[in-house]
Amino acid sequence: MRSSQTLTLPLALPLLIFLAPAQARAQAKEQKPKVFCDPARAAALVREQLSEAKAFDSPARRISVMTRAAELLWPFERQTARDIFTEAYDLAVKDFRQQKDDMPMLSGGVLIQKVDRRFEVMSAIARLDTAWARTLAEGVAEERRRAMEESSGAGDTAGERGRSTVAENTLGLAQSLLPVDRVASLALARGSFRQPASFALILFLFKLAETDQPAADALYREAVAAYAERAAADLAYLAVYPFALSREPASVPVGMYYKAPQGFAPNPQLRELFLETLFRQAERKFRMPEVAPLEDKNATSEQAQLLTMLTMLEPQIARLTPALLERALTLKGLAAASSTEQSRGRAEDFARFAREYEDEGMFDRTAEQVERERDPAKRDFAIAKLVLSASGAAEFARAEGYLGKVSDTDLREKLSSYLYFRWTQQSVAEGQLDDATRLSKKVVELDYRALLSFEIAGAALKELNDRARAVELLEAVAADALKAPDTPEKARALLGVAHLYSEFDATHASQVLRAAVKVINTLPTPDFSGDTIGRQVGNKFFVMYAMYKVPGVRLENVFRELGARDFESALSAAGEIGEKPLRAAAVLGLASRCLEESGKPAKPVKAAPPAKKKQ
Repeated sequence: MRSSQTLTLPLALPLLIFLAPAQARAQAKEQKPKVFCDPARAAALVREQLSEAKAFDSPARRISVMTRAAELLWPFERQTARDIFTEAYDLAVKDFRQQKDDMPMLSGGVLIQKVDRRFEVMSAIARLDTAWARTLAEGVAEERRRAMEESSGAGDTAGERGRSTVAENTLGLAQSLLPVDRVASLALARGSFRQPASFALILFLFKLAETDQPAADALYREAVAAYAERAAADLAYLAVYPFALSREPASVPVGMYYKAPQGFAPNPQLRELFLETLFRQAERKFRMPEVAPLEDKNATSEQAQLLTMLTMLEPQIARLTPALLERALTLKGLAAASSTEQSRGRAEDFARFAREYEDEGMFDRTAEQVERERDPAKRDFAIAKLVLSASGAAEFARAEGYLGKVSDTDLREKLSSYLYFRWTQQSVAEGQLDDATRLSKKVVELDYRALLSFEIAGAALKELNDRARAVELLEAVAADALKAPDTPEKARALLGVAHLYSEFDATHASQVLRAAVKVINTLPTPDFSGDTIGRQVGNKFFVMYAMYKVPGVRLENVFRELGARDFESALSAAGEIGEKPLRAAAVLGLASRCLEESGKPAKPVKAAPPAKKKQ
């Protein structure tokens, strides 16, 4: 996470009111929303943000404001909204083409793809006009197909990854359409078969299976037919669905952890269909070497993937389709004999790694490894795996006992904080809020401790209607944040407090929000458009990543919630934001609730004078 300036807010802020007794405030009657806006005024504010967005230097921020504004104006000014969407999409096309002029960047050995903001606009359009969104998505796919045909760079990794990214974006768009327009959604999904398979296809199939498994099974049959004679990596992805696997059974460009829908029953016929497809491809590759010359690096990779799949799926075949086991073993032997030493090594390494990270029994296996290991660095890594694999109070407690054996002091602190973070979340999920409160205090990082407090407070309000506990937790987070240096983490903590307060105490929500704005105005490049918090745990030898979704840290969400209770205070706070794109996001947020909940479109009227803004 990025640190910023070390300026601190003065302690003598109006927020000292937080030190008043929580119980007394908790017993007060819930506040009624103050004067709310009218749709005409909200629409005028939206148009004002559109006007200001024209001066933004960043195309991404212009596209974001234009897209959100068009969404909000759609029910009121249909043609105007269409024109805005069209302009935003044209800008996204221009932005994407300018990005394409630059080669994808390598960061730590990882290929970083450029952002395709066309799909950001398409996703918004899809919620309002599915036919239009589908036409745009098909146009992007066709453009990519023609570009690949014209390219002479066969085997171009960046080009192949670019094609896969188009498929991932298209399938993401298709998934968002499932509850709105099933026909359009399935059409988009089928269109993605022209691109390489990816994790997004499996996520789409599982999502569809939640409500209609026969339809998902039928689409899977089409996918197998489309990818039957394509790359081995495509089959590695397709293996997941008929076996309900949690991971791909071979190395793939982007791996994923999957969870089949509750009640999902894999179709035996689909398993046999997949295995027949896998067997045919293996026979072609290993009995006809002229099709895949051994000196070709891509052929070696294909060999390794096929051999790995045959190895990894062997236990599944023996258990679920024993009639096919003999053929699978014969092909596995042929593959091992025909493969290069490099391919066999890759297959063995993948299988060994997969066995080591199997969920069942991983904690106990890792604990034994910790006890045996004498190398400090390897033992530290094993303890990190132990913390990662712990699940349930008993395993968390056991993992806690190993923290003292970590030789790297900095790593020990990170692992300790991460363990207590996960332990707290588990306690919240089990309704053990007292334990959760106690454990959360052992988390060192301000934003993660704040996130946990939000979860505990939210559970206290939802499950127990315990406002006193919620207020106490929120006050503690605000007090800690006010003592901290001005960083994005501090701003996120205060935004989260304001978001939760807005549910039952608009006055305090407004006070905390103004404090958050003051912090945001001290940051050099503030960006609070996302609703996720990421963390990194590791040292120079290894690193682990985790992401958490926290809607309350997104600026637009905070203003949306407060705007529903105290529109004027929210608008005034938005006017204090110095960064124009952030100010626009805040105003669109508070206007959104008004426009979405209004009974019917209102005739445009002249907007009231806007709050004074910092330039």
